[in-house]
Amino acid sequence: MKRLTLTLMLLPLLITPPDALAISGNNSNGGTAGAFTRIGYGARALAMGNAVIACTGSSQFLMENPVAMSGLQGLEVNTTWHNLSLDRRLYGLAVVLPLKPAGALGVQILQSGVDDIAEINLDGHETGTNLRYRETVYTMAFALTPSSILGFGGSLNIYTASFPQVGIDEADLNEASMGINLGVHLQPLPHLGLAASVRNLNAGYQWNSTTVWDDDGDASVEDAFPLLYGIGASWRFYLDEILLTTDYVVSSRGAWDINYGCEWTRPLPGRRFFHLRGGQMAADWTAGFGLHFFMKDFPLAFDYAIRFDKNDPAEVHVITWSFGL
Repeated sequence: MKRLTLTLMLLPLLITPPDALAISGNNSNGGTAGAFTRIGYGARALAMGNAVIACTGSSQFLMENPVAMSGLQGLEVNTTWHNLSLDRRLYGLAVVLPLKPAGALGVQILQSGVDDIAEINLDGHETGTNLRYRETVYTMAFALTPSSILGFGGSLNIYTASFPQVGIDEADLNEASMGINLGVHLQPLPHLGLAASVRNLNAGYQWNSTTVWDDDGDASVEDAFPLLYGIGASWRFYLDEILLTTDYVVSSRGAWDINYGCEWTRPLPGRRFFHLRGGQMAADWTAGFGLHFFMKDFPLAFDYAIRFDKNDPAEVHVITWSFGL
């Protein structure tokens, strides 16, 4: 049974020609709202190709599936930072608290933005004004595991977007929205995890420029987030040292991605653990490593990831620090 399950998980990768891996998705989500939430949150997830829908026991996977919080043994805090090209920034903070006997609560903040973009008029000349953009998601999540086989969870997400000082008399153009993520996790075998999630329910901006440019610039635009439906599987083997994962994600716009990930954990003396990771996300290769250790009785973790984005002028580097209590 175990060999059959592992074969089924690896079958899409094994039968896919190497050249076809370069088209393991499409970009029809491009230009839609909430793009920063689709980049991924933590370094551990990104290094595994963000194929973590069926993974649990980490606050880094909260964005992909709220049930990911289940399995934590104590309070966990993490902070993450992305080094992006084109003057973009992306960073976040998450706190997850396990609730005995079978629950967890979490909060997460992820913010993206860009500063100092020169404004250009219709003649192609700089006006002397610099533009900025900032987008943030505030998340409150819960997870319940009523049995060792079943877990489910959800999150309430508040999205805000702002163009500061772009209107008449330097008025700000702001918008906010609310969305819901839902997830379920099954553990039919001790080392096999299956999961499904849906993200961005009801999420979308309703832009209205009347308050910024008066009647001369009156315009209303609906900018909906694409719904993301995902299924995933995870499998641990070889003394629990190797973790294989795969996800299939499709959006309401017809976009789809097949992501793969792997993680090798090597125990070290002194309650330390070294992790080596690799994966593929939306046809981009990812890699990274992590070091988990204890300072007295407090767990600490450092995770690093790199994404070789074929559509980006530079690689994406991510660092995440996690602290436990």
